[in-house]
Amino acid sequence: MRAVTAAVPHRLLQAGALLAATMLVSCDRRETTAPTAPTASTASIQPAAVATAGVAAKLSFTGNPRNAAAGSAIAPAVQVMALDGLGNPVLDFAGDVTMAIATGTGASGATLAGSATVTAVGGVATFTTLSIATPGSSYRLTAAATGLTPATSGSFFIAGPATTLAFTVQPPTTSGVGIALAPAVRVTALDALGNRALGFASAVTMAITPGTGTAGATLAGTTVVTAATGSASFYTLRIGTIGTAYTLTPAATGLTSATSSPVDIIVGPATKLAFTVNPRSTTAGRVFTPAVQLSAQDAAGNLVPGFTGSVTVGISAGAGTPGATLAGTTTVTAVGGIATFATLSVATPGTGYTLAAQAPGLASATSGSFTISEVPTALVFSVQPGSTVAGAAFNPPVQVTALDAGGKPVLGFTGTVTVAITAGSGASGAVLAGTTTLAAIGGAATFSGAASLHINRVGTGYTLTATATGLSAATSAPFDITLGPAAKLSFTLNPRSTTAGSTLTPGVQVSVLDGGGNLVPSFAGTITLAIAPGTGTSGAALAGTTALAALGGVAAFTTLSVATPGGNYRLAATADGLRGATSGTFTIAGPATTLAFSVAPSSMSAGVEFSPAVRVTALDALGNRALGFSGSVTVAITPGTGTSGAALEGTPAVVASSGVATFYTLRVGALGTGYTLTATATGLAPATSTPFDITLGPAAKLSFTVNPTSTAAAGTITPAVQVTALDAGGNPVPSFTGTVTVAISPVTGISGATLAGTTALAAVGGVATFGTLSIATPGAGYRLVATTPGLTPATSGIFDIN
Repeated sequence: MRAVTAAVPHRLLQAGALLAATMLVSCDRRETTAPTAPTASTASIQPAAVATAGVAAKLSFTGNPRNAAAGSAIAPAVQVMALDGLGNPVLDFAGDVTMAIATGTGASGATLAGSATVTAVGGVATFTTLSIATPGSSYRLTAAATGLTPATSGSFFIAGPATTLAFTVQPPTTSGVGIALAPAVRVTALDALGNRALGFASAVTMAITPGTGTAGATLAGTTVVTAATGSASFYTLRIGTIGTAYTLTPAATGLTSATSSPVDIIVGPATKLAFTVNPRSTTAGRVFTPAVQLSAQDAAGNLVPGFTGSVTVGISAGAGTPGATLAGTTTVTAVGGIATFATLSVATPGTGYTLAAQAPGLASATSGSFTISEVPTALVFSVQPGSTVAGAAFNPPVQVTALDAGGKPVLGFTGTVTVAITAGSGASGAVLAGTTTLAAIGGAATFSGAASLHINRVGTGYTLTATATGLSAATSAPFDITLGPAAKLSFTLNPRSTTAGSTLTPGVQVSVLDGGGNLVPSFAGTITLAIAPGTGTSGAALAGTTALAALGGVAAFTTLSVATPGGNYRLAATADGLRGATSGTFTIAGPATTLAFSVAPSSMSAGVEFSPAVRVTALDALGNRALGFSGSVTVAITPGTGTSGAALEGTPAVVASSGVATFYTLRVGALGTGYTLTATATGLAPATSTPFDITLGPAAKLSFTVNPTSTAAAGTITPAVQVTALDAGGNPVPSFTGTVTVAISPVTGISGATLAGTTALAAVGGVATFGTLSIATPGAGYRLVATTPGLTPATSGIFDIN
């Protein structure tokens, strides 16, 4: 055998050694359930068995099948190896290997799904799709191949749906007050057979069992955990109240609960220090955030709140960069057993730093390692934007890197970088599209993939500017955005609605654009227009010159018309090799046949003009606006509606323009409900509006409803003068209670005369009644004026004082 081994090619020996080592690692896989002992065949494969293989004699599992959920593929894939009689791998074995559930194992009647027969490759058959749908324990698989001794795997289970919860890691028997229970409490969902329900992934809630421990105690930390492969681990549970015989109870919807073993919460004497908040990697000179914290702990790792000694920290000997020092307050008195160092920093960049903490009488502690990075001071374009065609992403993608004062990349920089077109560069109005703001990763922001940048507008001498808070900005090298090849058509002047047979005005215009939407003046190919299929009226045709050679990249169609009335017409533009375009919708109107209120009158206050203005449109037989109609349209209150005798004020007759008559000054002064308007025009069917109401408006003006009469000098004017508040339609406004003031109207009566009596009164029911007015100076042609803030004043009729 020695002589044979010596003749084995070196690469075969390497392959055999590697495969044997892989098999040993596979045999050492563990589950959370009891480990499965290796079979005799797998145990016999040792790394020393590197020899020229004989004829395949038997099969061996390279690793046991793992537990799995019912119906899920067994992962990792099950592998079976062919061995010779001495247990050496037979790498040239390429026969079929068939897998099956071992007789008498697992659940009765269970079947093995997936590809159960696999051809070996390099002496190994790999089964990637095996699954079992029937839950059960102690399953084993058998592997068979013609002429070889079969192999049987170790046992495994197939988990069914979860039915109950169980503690697989109990809380410790004792724990310090306020200290996370360690090891972490673990709850596992089990199926009806007691196997871990690997498919269970719901939330599990942990709580102190009512009636246990100290009354009023609470369970802190993360008490709700989503299970993964059937288990939920609670890493941060802690109880802040000292007590004995606490137990925990987990709960999950639909599952039977469990109760943990008891745990006592105690505190021992301080024996050691521990970093409860380690220093985090940061930049040179920056204070550690969050603040470094050390706790005094008892032997069991519980916080000892009574410890108030001094704790000193420093850079561990031999850690980080030689000569570096720890700045800030390095000695702190503990409060409640905790020493917090809020001002620590290191000014010297380096890796592998740790801190050492000491306190008299306590075991020292060493922190986790951290890195002090260079301080980023500036940005640089590490990959410049290159000249490209409009609308195309920069390739290679633009990259911006943060540098320190020495010009070295700061790999720890994760700030946000924003890029923009440098003001005044490139083409005016150009826009940088894509993701222009990006968080750096490893010190660099790379604008690639979905974040790729592009510019649509053609121009020369573009540059980009990159900015980030606190860092010097960077400006890229100049680049150009050039015109791309003709790619698509676009309607730059859409067809407008018009009357049947009339030329579409203004003319329709179609432009040829590149991928970025820029005009391509060099294109001189033929562009053809047609009515877009499925739009307008069936059978309609587009008349005029419908095919034109582009001039300067633009085809202007000035003679187009459509003779068939219809709505929702669109035009389609095509040209060889280009993406076509479809216009906006337009209407081809026939002759006017009827009227319609396109803006109906709305309910308004009396005397107030309708807003929005009433609009009447002439329609053709298809209901399209009859654009050619320019006749006179008249509106009036529909007889029998509203209040009898009411009049429509304003301009009731308007000449239509492009089929529309707009009535800007219409109003109704008489209060009433259920008014409608009727619109008429010669030769057209009339239209009636929807109903509207005319309601009392706010007070708008004053009116003398009882005018002063001629009377004797110094005599009281009788009957009493009355002033009423009216709305814009002239209707009394009973709710008005403002103060009304009367006086002799200027330039009336006798100069210097005065109005005696009560001249200012608050209105009652909208009316101010002046019963004590008099004038002592005789004269003719007197008038009174009535005023109140916000309303139009009123002037009385003429009267004399005798």
